[in-house]
Amino acid sequence: MKASQKEFVKRLASYADCYINDAFGTAHRAHASTALIADYFPHDKMFGYVMENELRAIDSILENPRRPFCAVLGGSKVSTKISIIEKLMEKVDSIVLGGGMTYTFEAALGGRIGNSICEPEMFPVALEILRKAKQKGVRIVTSPDALIADAFSADARTSTAPSNDIPDGWEGVDIGEEGKRFPRAHPRLQNDPLERAGRSLRDRQVRHRFPRSGRSHRRGDRQGRLLDRRRRRHGFRRAPAVSYTHLTLP
Repeated sequence: MKASQKEFVKRLASYADCYINDAFGTAHRAHASTALIADYFPHDKMFGYVMENELRAIDSILENPRRPFCAVLGGSKVSTKISIIEKLMEKVDSIVLGGGMTYTFEAALGGRIGNSICEPEMFPVALEILRKAKQKGVRIVTSPDALIADAFSADARTSTAPSNDIPDGWEGVDIGEEGKRFPRAHPRLQNDPLERAGRSLRDRQVRHRFPRSGRSHRRGDRQGRLLDRRRRRHGFRRAPAVSYTHLTLP
């Protein structure tokens, strides 16, 4: 951690008598304001009511779920999700994988992923996860298609391709149109967006097209909010004709 961050946290901690972490979405990150600052309050640190409600909601859905129970996992790396996937396999009927880690699984099964983010050293782990899932009768599925780009930038050329057949020189940056028509599942536990980690390419392109100044600034933010609402709407759209790709061992 940078010296400037340590100094910032020391100054920030000097203003308070206790530390309350109520940010469920970032509590696991090793940020100065979540991890380092807690050291300054050895006896006066706690979680807040929002964190408590999130944990209670997760406990209730994991301990007594309605079936079929589907978990949706996003993220860029398989290495950071191994324990989560293995734990969920004891609870759920299916796991939908998204984000950059999808391409590690696809490549481990012999698929073509172009320049997509990948962890080749995790191929044995990915195959072992699929083997365990098969034994337990848990379906591990991915989006059938991907939004691909020739660079991860606002002015990149984009196209779509099957998630396991991305041409060389292109990389997967988001789920494709078929993948966005995600079938409804009750209940559904989701931990991350299904796009590549970080701001999605579509969002970058929208905000690049409408720069952050004056009327264009407001228009860019409005387009970004519309994009976010569209993603959430797609997440709950019923589309029984669309089937996610079921990953199976060769």
